[in-house]
Amino acid sequence: MAVKRCDHGKSLKKTFGVLQRLYDVNSKRRRRITVDTFHINQISSLFQSKLVQDLNSELEDLEWDLSGEDDTYWIESEMILSKIICYKDNILCLLKDYPCILDTEAKYTVWMYTFDQIKYYHEDSEYDGFCDQTLKVDRETLLEDTFQQLRKMSCHMVALKVKFQAENGVDEGGVSLEFFSLLGRELLTMEPKTLEVYESGLAWLTTDDGGITDEFYFLGLLCGKALFNQCVLNLCFPLALFKKLLGLTTTLDDLKELSPTEASCLQYVLDEDGEVIEALDLVFMDKGQELIPNGEEVPVTMVNRKKYVDLFVDMKLNKSVQSQFADFEKGFHKGCPTQAWRMFLPEELMTLLQGDDNYEWDKLRENAKYRVYRPTDDIIQNFWIVFTVFSEEQKKKFLTFLTGTDRLPRGRSLSKLQMKITPLGGTDADEYYPKAQTCSVTLCLPNYSSIDILREKLLHAITHCDVFGDS
Repeated sequence: MAVKRCDHGKSLKKTFGVLQRLYDVNSKRRRRITVDTFHINQISSLFQSKLVQDLNSELEDLEWDLSGEDDTYWIESEMILSKIICYKDNILCLLKDYPCILDTEAKYTVWMYTFDQIKYYHEDSEYDGFCDQTLKVDRETLLEDTFQQLRKMSCHMVALKVKFQAENGVDEGGVSLEFFSLLGRELLTMEPKTLEVYESGLAWLTTDDGGITDEFYFLGLLCGKALFNQCVLNLCFPLALFKKLLGLTTTLDDLKELSPTEASCLQYVLDEDGEVIEALDLVFMDKGQELIPNGEEVPVTMVNRKKYVDLFVDMKLNKSVQSQFADFEKGFHKGCPTQAWRMFLPEELMTLLQGDDNYEWDKLRENAKYRVYRPTDDIIQNFWIVFTVFSEEQKKKFLTFLTGTDRLPRGRSLSKLQMKITPLGGTDADEYYPKAQTCSVTLCLPNYSSIDILREKLLHAITHCDVFGDS
């Protein structure tokens, strides 16, 4: 049967546009339907089967010209769907404009594909010669060394490599993971202060930028580089930061996450009756700043209280940190030169940068591999007995010992992490402590003579793992 030629590109985009608008409206409601309602499963499943990679070579000359027999043909034809979403010149733009249509796993496939393309391009390009992205840092002066060297870097088109002074670790991913984990803690205490920790435990840009020059820019640069390196930064930002990076509007719910007490007071203003509102004697001011012209003279009433709350939230999350965020955003874009991250929803982008805190500890054992040892050996059985009874905090310390961080980036979660356990030492095994090779996620475990010695040595190792192990 002959196939009629017609362009479905515009109607397809209209469909995506309707879904995205519905998603945007839903995200502002207090009672929301789940985000998977907006996913187009047929498209997501194609990404899961890695058709992006498989079809790339065939789509070099593909035109945005789709054909079908009727208006539903595009959703029925796997071949045409593949071409729509894999078309290299349109895919990232498509997902940036309509981020709700794919599930997280499908987007992550595109994300990783993007990095493969960047790596392939720069391996044989002119960047390879002059774009040195190696940081040589001392643990004692980590932040100072990092800022000093970043100020000298002009090229940010390749992934960062990290070398700790006087240590043997070679950065194949593990050193960078540890570096960014350590860096997050340092950034919270740096002077002049760029971040303020709220009652929620979340960090936000400080409103006092006195004495600060380029620190907000470099804070953003390091966040961007962590994302570009597929590492997690040991900083807990609220969802509002990621909404702002994606150009989305912040709401009272965002302030509630960051500052629950302030948000609770504002919600009280919205919920109470007129007499209570008048008794509060509120005006359109916040800490000496006018929310509107002559705000000091404008009382908050039943009529204008919604406007007051909206302006208060806008002042707190936007206007009070306007210049700080502008510098941060500029640095973030520089640190992560691909714009592929724009296809993610705020929650997804937050997980990419801050890591997954869903610890499926049983997966660590399920995926473990053994060299020389066997799963039935006493030392292996004893190890898992000891690990199983560890507290949650001790298990996180072990994860840091093994990988360099206690928060794993997406793609390296415990369900995908493959720990290797190999022997260390000889007949005098009880004299040795366990060692970790974070680059290869390998635990070097001496064949201890008893479970008590194993427990003692392992606890000592994970508690004092300040220095990166072998590479």
